[in-house]
Amino acid sequence: MEVKTSGFLPIKTHFYKYRYFYLVLAAVSSIYVFPLLFVQMPTGHDVWFHMTRIDGLAGELELGNLPARIYSTVYYDFGYAAPLFYGDWLLYFPAFLVVNGVSVVVAYKTFIMSCAVLTALSMYFSAQIILKDKKAACVTAVLYSLSTYLATDAFVRHANGEMQSFIFIPIALAGLYDIIRGEGKRWLLLPLGLCGVLVTHTLTAFMTVVFLALFALMFLTEFIEKPKKLLYIAASAVVFFLLSASFIFPMIEQLSSNKFWATDGTSADYFGTLKTRSMQSIYSLFSTFNSTSEVDGQKYFIPQGVGLVFPVLIGWRIAYFKKTRSADGAVFLTLAIFSLILTSRFFPWGDFQSELGTLQFPWRIMLFATVFIALFGGVMTKKLNATRNISIFLSIITVVAFYSVTNTLYYKYKDVYVLASNGEEKIYNYTNNIGLGEYLPSGTVKTQLLNNGRIVRSSSYINKSYPERIDGVFTMYFDDNRGDDTYIDVPLLMYKGYRATLETDKITKELPVTYGNNNVVRVYIGDADSGTLRVWYDGTPIQKWSFAVTILSFGGVLAYYIILYKKRKKEGEAIPPLTDISELINK
Repeated sequence: MEVKTSGFLPIKTHFYKYRYFYLVLAAVSSIYVFPLLFVQMPTGHDVWFHMTRIDGLAGELELGNLPARIYSTVYYDFGYAAPLFYGDWLLYFPAFLVVNGVSVVVAYKTFIMSCAVLTALSMYFSAQIILKDKKAACVTAVLYSLSTYLATDAFVRHANGEMQSFIFIPIALAGLYDIIRGEGKRWLLLPLGLCGVLVTHTLTAFMTVVFLALFALMFLTEFIEKPKKLLYIAASAVVFFLLSASFIFPMIEQLSSNKFWATDGTSADYFGTLKTRSMQSIYSLFSTFNSTSEVDGQKYFIPQGVGLVFPVLIGWRIAYFKKTRSADGAVFLTLAIFSLILTSRFFPWGDFQSELGTLQFPWRIMLFATVFIALFGGVMTKKLNATRNISIFLSIITVVAFYSVTNTLYYKYKDVYVLASNGEEKIYNYTNNIGLGEYLPSGTVKTQLLNNGRIVRSSSYINKSYPERIDGVFTMYFDDNRGDDTYIDVPLLMYKGYRATLETDKITKELPVTYGNNNVVRVYIGDADSGTLRVWYDGTPIQKWSFAVTILSFGGVLAYYIILYKKRKKEGEAIPPLTDISELINK
């Protein structure tokens, strides 16, 4: 007798119907969710910086500063404008948890688990669009979520922004694939996915565009035969800029207003050159252990490779060459191999340091190798599905995937497991950590900035009283100004968008601001004899109108799908996830 739940399928039927969905959830949960439920958060390369971002964003939520353009309480109250360069849209979730009493560590750990699950589900549903086979999509999602590079980003490097981009790259690729190989009914996935990548990790967004362009070139004949497909690409570009307006235009505005450590070459080779940080050998490309690169006595971190799944897949491809022939499979395999070559010293990185130094680590491209390897595995599953050896094939690649990813995590989890078993608590000193400081204005001397603390300087003698720096707002009363063109340097890091006012008994006057000594905010009070100086980050007109554009654009996309859903439901038609806008217009 089957147990039923009101309004739903019988439990047995339900689990069978959605078995691939639950298999994906079980696989990703076994690595990223269940272990973290019982241990503390493992420490890693950038963990402190991302915890600072969450803490800083939570501070802005509490102050009502939405959207947050600057973490005003971060970096010893000097303020740090990471959100203008490093998108934090998804970080509002853990920041909201912190505002509601959850510790920063627990909120960050919860966010890691959430990103991992979203990554698996994103690839599962995107692969169904590409492969049109649920079993193949399930295998693709498992290989993707159990990849060694995702685990490296999550627990070794704590490259949280890059980890978030894992969620959106499959969506963008699915949209492009449907434009090229399908009818273009899901073309909106392309701009939505690209927007997601941009607002999670800017550098990955640029690389995503490059690899999507390479993917499109592989199917150039499709565009030649059906030029209409180019209209979908053009429409996608327009929608992308509208959706991401509140990030991309303020970022461009800041970059054009000044140079920063991320753009002046300071951070390009701080951790070594592209050549020294590339994968060293064929072995390192598939190794399941971290290694180091040693040049002139200096050691550089090199992550483990993509694991052993890829060689196994290639072996089966050779063994079943005739049965696994596929244009899609050939493209995914080619791009996977090309991506791996780009991570290594087989590519002449030494010749491109000046042009591509911002990349910092060639092995970042392993993210794209992971995407294409997973999809190649999905194609292989689809092609081998009718053979007697499909069970053996799936068993081998699943076991190898688990072996590779657990090797990745064991050494980073080990110390946490030991602490947990001994009842000890790990200390997370994340406060005021800004990483390398990529978004500091060029020329900023950090030691001088921090040593000066709350010192307020002026070009002429003035009597300063009660200077305060609270929640990113600087206030100070002054009198007895003895200069005619006096300026005051206040202890706030200068970014375009700061405002200053002079308040007296009679008026409130707007004052000009610019960069002062060591890139703090400089306010010109002129010959004003006395008054209360108030300085805070108010934002720019571009930031404000671009935010409105983004809100309206997302509202328009949502409204379109609501209208489409109601129309299709009324007509009794099946509702695809994202349908061609022309269908609605025609009807």
